[in-house]
Amino acid sequence: PLVSAGALPALLRATRGGSKRAALLSSHAVARLLISTNPALVADATLLDCAGPLVRLIQHDYALQQFEGLLALTNLASAGYEYKCHVADVDKGAAFSALEELQWGRHPKVARAATECLANLIPAPKVIAELKKIPARLRAWLELALPPTPTEGDEGREYDPAAASAAAGGLAMAAGEEGVTAAMFSTDDFAEGVVCLLTLGPGMAHRAAALCAAALAVAPEECREKLSGAGAKAALRAVLECAKGDSAWCSAAGAATDALSAF
Repeated sequence: PLVSAGALPALLRATRGGSKRAALLSSHAVARLLISTNPALVADATLLDCAGPLVRLIQHDYALQQFEGLLALTNLASAGYEYKCHVADVDKGAAFSALEELQWGRHPKVARAATECLANLIPAPKVIAELKKIPARLRAWLELALPPTPTEGDEGREYDPAAASAAAGGLAMAAGEEGVTAAMFSTDDFAEGVVCLLTLGPGMAHRAAALCAAALAVAPEECREKLSGAGAKAALRAVLECAKGDSAWCSAAGAATDALSAF
């Protein structure tokens, strides 16, 4: 009801005038409305105008505002490619650095929401450019998707399945973009990590198999030998075997079939 009554344009006007506190509270209100609003019900221009206030909101050091701003940005990005690009480009590309900082921050729920938001911004060119510019970023996403080793666990890292799923999904989507696969497989033991993902249940196996298929399709020379050496073919065939007795593995099996055919 609030959205249909014109609340968003009114709040957006408030983010541009008045005191800093009024602008901050108005931006937070925009976030709260967008979290639960179908983007298709909002006028395109209004939806695009929401990106700037939301990106600035998540840069404030208040976890609740960051978390709700991230959820709203993720919902906004789900509206389509144009919106992903707009969020990534707003305020001279401020979104990526803000999201990356929160992704590795001290609040687990905020970190998860930031990872999910970044994954949803793929394949915006700004995000792809940042990911392949520093291959260690892609390796860090893989580490986020993998369960911690006993040593890491002793240091306090907790495995977050939702954040792990988002990270693996983001890698799978990014793998088909020019230059990303070469950047991924230039890092140490990336292929071994992907093969490990294939063993972590149907959801993660689906993402890992999709990554393999995309990587082999766009840059076979960079990754075929490394994936083969890490045991990817056997792991992909194991996914097919799992699907024979459990329908939950069917989607993963489809991606695994694509990957095996690309070898």
